[in-house]
Amino acid sequence: MAVAENPELAQLLLTDFGDLSEPDQQRRINLARSYWIGMQNLFRQWELGVLPDEDWQVWYRTMCDRRRKVEQTIWSQLADLNPDFLATVEACLNR
Repeated sequence: MAVAENPELAQLLLTDFGDLSEPDQQRRINLARSYWIGMQNLFRQWELGVLPDEDWQVWYRTMCDRRRKVEQTIWSQLADLNPDFLATVEACLNR
């Protein structure tokens, strides 16, 4: 919703990462981190059996679509997330 409601954030996502100023690159990384932490939380809920499989599958497809589009420069900044979560998301690339 933040991106939908803020044209500046939308423009930040539409601009090639390399064309952004250093502060805007950091903003873009932080925006991505926020998204992926939210997805990691859903993954953890699914692991704990709180999130039903059918709901997880919807979120997993969404994560896979997003993972295919995220720049490697940004993805590499997320290496400190849960290793099981990262492996699950990386498995999308092999599907």
